[in-house]
Amino acid sequence: GVSGTERKLCLWLKSAEGVQDLDRFDGSSDAYVRMRLVDKDGNPVSVTQESRVDWDGGATPVWNQLFEFEGLLKPLEYKLRMTLMDHDSWLGLKWHITDWLASEDTLGVATFDLCDLVNSKCWQHKALAFGRSTLKVAFNTDGRWGNKGEIKDEDAGGK
Repeated sequence: GVSGTERKLCLWLKSAEGVQDLDRFDGSSDAYVRMRLVDKDGNPVSVTQESRVDWDGGATPVWNQLFEFEGLLKPLEYKLRMTLMDHDSWLGLKWHITDWLASEDTLGVATFDLCDLVNSKCWQHKALAFGRSTLKVAFNTDGRWGNKGEIKDEDAGGK
């Protein structure tokens, strides 16, 4: 069998659409995403990872970043919890000493069941709903784990 250290999930965080604007001062969302794997009881099984902030990305932020979650013992039992956040800066001063005065706004939360991933070396593209927003991602199990289904046409493209 495959040992737990060889089972990993590659996540390609691409972009989002329809992100609501909660910024009061500068008028454009500065979105980023927090990601964590949890077990069936909601307990964390990975460290929390964060994307970079897309400053002034507004309603259509783009990240185009890759993340790896390694050492997965029972990946088909896990869920990926993704939280779309808006980085608030005090009076629009970005990454300044005044950031401690600002609070972060949660724009939405989505959960994806890893049991929906096919055992394949191909990227599996998904659009995850966050209320009125959509997050575009792709997953890759490197053909080391996943269900025995086939990748659907709508999941195979790079949309």
